[in-house]
Amino acid sequence: GGKAVKEWKEKAAKAVETAREWKDKADKAAEEVNEWKDKGPKAIKQAAEANNRAKAAETTAKEWKEKGSKAVEAARRKVAALEASLTDAETRAGKATERAKQLELAQEQQVQHLR
Repeated sequence: GGKAVKEWKEKAAKAVETAREWKDKADKAAEEVNEWKDKGPKAIKQAAEANNRAKAAETTAKEWKEKGSKAVEAARRKVAALEASLTDAETRAGKATERAKQLELAQEQQVQHLR
């Protein structure tokens, strides 16, 4: 459980990082467009491409984050279920121990009666 959550978190972090990188590239490309308007179409095309990639990377980052959150939530539920079953087992063990003590007492009393 924990391993999967860790992996999702790492993937989400990487995706966020990639999104940032593409955003920087898009910003730089946009600056270049402003600086070199006379260079025209090519720079504009590059800026648009970088911008699209940045958007795609951001979408991916969001998707990984959501998957990560779901994985974390699932892991939490598993832990809660385990804790509940442990508590249940402890309760049962406690009851069984109580019964055993009562039986022992009852047997001792019977033995004393026979004497």
